Amino acid sequence: MKRTLLTLLLLLFVASVAFAQESSKGVSVEAVAGQKYAILIGINDYVQLNKLQFAKNDIEALRDELYKIGFEKENVYCLTCGSAETKNLPTKEHIEVVIESVLEMAKKGDIVVVAMSGHGIEVEGQARFCTLNTNGDNVLATTIPIGDVFSAFEKSKATFKLMLVDACRDNPFGTRSVAGASALQSLTDPPEGVMLLQSCKKGERSYEDQSLKRGVFTHYLVKGLQGEAADEEGKITLLNLVSYSIIKTQRHTLDQFRAKQQPYLRGETTDFVLANVSIAPPTPVVPPTPPSAPSPTRAGERMTLTIKDVDYAFRWCPPGKFIMGNPTSEERRNRDETQHQVTLSRGFWMLETQVTQLMWESVMGSNPSKFNGINLPVEQVSWNDCQEYIQKLNSLLAGTPGVPSGFKFSLPTEAQWEYACRAGTSTPFNFGSTLNGDKANCDGNYPYGTSTKGQYLVKTTEVGSYPANAWGLYDMHGNVWEWCADWYGDYPRGVVIDPGGSPSGSLRVRRGGSWHSDAGDCRSADRGFSNPSSRLNGIGLRLSLVSQ
Repeated sequence: MKRTLLTLLLLLFVASVAFAQESSKGVSVEAVAGQKYAILIGINDYVQLNKLQFAKNDIEALRDELYKIGFEKENVYCLTCGSAETKNLPTKEHIEVVIESVLEMAKKGDIVVVAMSGHGIEVEGQARFCTLNTNGDNVLATTIPIGDVFSAFEKSKATFKLMLVDACRDNPFGTRSVAGASALQSLTDPPEGVMLLQSCKKGERSYEDQSLKRGVFTHYLVKGLQGEAADEEGKITLLNLVSYSIIKTQRHTLDQFRAKQQPYLRGETTDFVLANVSIAPPTPVVPPTPPSAPSPTRAGERMTLTIKDVDYAFRWCPPGKFIMGNPTSEERRNRDETQHQVTLSRGFWMLETQVTQLMWESVMGSNPSKFNGINLPVEQVSWNDCQEYIQKLNSLLAGTPGVPSGFKFSLPTEAQWEYACRAGTSTPFNFGSTLNGDKANCDGNYPYGTSTKGQYLVKTTEVGSYPANAWGLYDMHGNVWEWCADWYGDYPRGVVIDPGGSPSGSLRVRRGGSWHSDAGDCRSADRGFSNPSSRLNGIGLRLSLVSQ
């Protein structure tokens, strides 16, 4: 669905030159001693103007993420339509008083975020934000000039000043013509020291997605703040968040709407850290000893190896053919999921569950996970960390009874992963065509194939908490993303045998979705990707045991 919202503007008023020079890599929010303030304004239902759909949802989602990255509730002022308290209704008077008061109250070292989502118009070439009580008979007296907000920001003593404006292109008065007013086209260039990110270029539309119940760009801003935009050190910087949101928005609107929406950046580009994903660096361990081998006869046959006194249960995935990717008719299908026939000429063993924290710690001597529990999946491990873990496991194979001759541990290729996940099925999930958090650990607020919302646990669950697929493999959908061996790239054309992914690249594939993924991102064919040094609390791994 086309979103009637024009622009999502992210404006960063940079601190003094001296302050910027002290930290060219960005300044951690946690390192700033001052207060963190936020003024959040979202309007769907106007007294006289056309209604919007998800402006209020977008603002409330942003509010929740600001809480999580350190904004105290007493410093967050949320003015939305339908508020139970009259003082929190987004009238012109309330908005102006709150903005003026908070910006005057803010001191050096403080952070102020102002977010405005709703209708916007131009009056005599001046961009203005519409309030709850805006009407066509008195436009000037019932709207807020964006330029006035810019000026107020410039006067404020706060060190960091961030502004988010979401305002529509369409005529908010419907078919009625209002003297001096027209649809908002663009804002003036940001003042010196301001960074401006627009959700689309002039002449394009910002899109809303009914299945997300949000604007597409805001949705990916929120997902980025939840950790998907973190760098290899676990830091979510402003520029990483911007880059992530631009890429994901372009891809989503192209795949879902066959439309062009290109967020872009204007003004200065000084960076700073918005939040951190906690990381505990892994540390080493050593050992040695000989093998022997079962002869699997059927798909899903079970084999258990004991390494460092920890049991690893595997399921047999026989040689075979399957259709990788999905049909164009599949809901939420992405451009990179093109169907093609794959032949896997050799069978392999796949770990029955995601690698647990007990498994990881017994070999690596440390546990980097955010959510602690020996039977929870290990997370906050990078692709590079996984290679070190696998190398250590392989050094222990010689002393492990029952190991099939000539087999070694590895991450599965992307083709092996999807083959094992599907286990002979062709539906979006290996258990069918719907998911809302009932059959896998995901964000049930964003269901797939059904309008019924399910639970969102906001954490990982113990491996094996949900039913296994036909080959006895648990949690192939949700809980944590699973790293694959491949570089991310386009699929090969036609029939392929034992594909190993793109020969080179900068991003590694991850599959299966996670505890904070929408249900649609947990589909068998959905492809994720991340920097191989990224450590996020939604990414773990699953081992394969393959013949060399």
